[in-house]
Amino acid sequence: MRPIFNGRKTRLVYAGAGAVALAIPATAAALTVATSTGGGKAARSGDVSAVAAAQTSPPAPAAPKPAVRTAVQRGCAQLFTVNMGEGAANLIYSTTNPVTLHDLQVLGYIERCERNPAAQGFVRDYDQHQAQLQAARIAATEAAATAAQAAQSQQAQLSAQAQGQSPQSQTQPQQAASSSGQAAVQPSTSDVSSGGLAGCIIQHESGGDPQATNGQYEGLGQWSPAAWAQDGGTQYAPSPLGASAAQQEAVLSSEGAGGMQQQQGQYDGC
Repeated sequence: MRPIFNGRKTRLVYAGAGAVALAIPATAAALTVATSTGGGKAARSGDVSAVAAAQTSPPAPAAPKPAVRTAVQRGCAQLFTVNMGEGAANLIYSTTNPVTLHDLQVLGYIERCERNPAAQGFVRDYDQHQAQLQAARIAATEAAATAAQAAQSQQAQLSAQAQGQSPQSQTQPQQAASSSGQAAVQPSTSDVSSGGLAGCIIQHESGGDPQATNGQYEGLGQWSPAAWAQDGGTQYAPSPLGASAAQQEAVLSSEGAGGMQQQQGQYDGC
């Protein structure tokens, strides 16, 4: 290589490279001239190795884009932590009240606006677990209430059987007294004065006791609630126990009770 000076710049011509000419500043040319032939070869050899290594090495990976973490960019008024999400689920699912649509929307909003997006799955699983626990508590409460109601009903039936009366027959005298606004009349057997067929039926059915009770059958004629209403007894009282002995005899002797008299007369042998 020999320098060719041309004004302020020097052209370096490489004889072995054919018609290759580089225009560089004169100071650079002086340094180039001072370089020995061996050193130049070594530099060119190093340049070729560096180019080959650059061509064979894989490209550097692109830097990942930073995750969007601000509340505004995620459409949230604020960001929540995992503890805040767990606290909201505990508050909503801690009772036996049904979960409303608003409650579910609140939980979904907290899950979407988690400060760490990677924690959204954990918060969702925690919400579902609390919902399952609440459903189990509700089922257990309903089962306990049903069992208590059944036990109470069974106790009432046993008590009524021990007294020889049904629960309905125990409450009817109180209802009759309150609806009529008068105290129930308690006549004795001496008040019964009917004779003939009606008197025979009374003696066989109730022994002459106007307050006689046998299950749902009451009074002198042992009327059922339907029979008492059919014979016209409700004009005196809602049930036979609320009517006097004379009123019960009037109902038994009325024309409306003729069929009942005939049926009971045949049954009692009157």
